[in-house]
This record gives sequence, C-alpha cells and structure tokens, in this order.
Amino acid sequence: MECGGIVHGRMIDGGGLWLFSQCSRGSNWFLRSTETYANNAKANSVFEDRLRNAVIVRERNQKTNDEGKTIGERAVADFANPQTGQRFTSVFWVDNRSINSIDSTSRYHALLLEWLDQ
Repeated sequence: MECGGIVHGRMIDGGGLWLFSQCSRGSNWFLRSTETYANNAKANSVFEDRLRNAVIVRERNQKTNDEGKTIGERAVADFANPQTGQRFTSVFWVDNRSINSIDSTSRYHALLLEWLDQ
C-alpha cells in the first residue's frame, strides 16, 4: 500500500482544521478527510450540499459513537470525479462542527475503514 502523505490547513471561512491523507493499493485508492467549520449549522449545510451532488445516495442515517449515542447525520453515497468521471464511494458524517469522510473507489473498503475507525 502506498500513501501520499497528509495535507493540512485551516478552513477559509473561519472554521478550524482541515486535513486529508490518501493511500492506494493497486487500482483502488482511499482518502480520509476531516473538515472543521465555524459551527454545527455550517457543517450540516455542507453535508446537505454534498448529498445533493451525489450520483446516488445508498444510505442515510445517524452516526453513533462507541457508547451508542447519536453524534450526527451519516451518509454513504456514490460520486463521479469531475475531471475523470470515475465513480467513487464516500462515507461521511457530521460530528459537531466537523465533517469526517472516507472516500474510495471500492465501496467495500470505504465501509471497512469506517468500521475499523470505530
């Protein structure tokens, strides 16, 4: 597995930390990212905007923590890369004022990585 490193910075709109890391294995790749917004309302707005851009929404439910407490909205959706048209799956959820995402060309790997993160 090859990893391309970690990129980080601050959100332009006054939010907090933004970071992502990308790895690949064969023809599959995956990307993990966290975007921190100024408040929960902005994070939820970005979540809804992202859903509107999906090719297909496969799941939409609540994300829970280790104790079973709901932390925010969660979705599994397929998107098309705007430059290449290649499809990928994104598992993403709101946690307070952050959006966490796991994207991959393999739906199986995206869901597996989410499960391993728990």
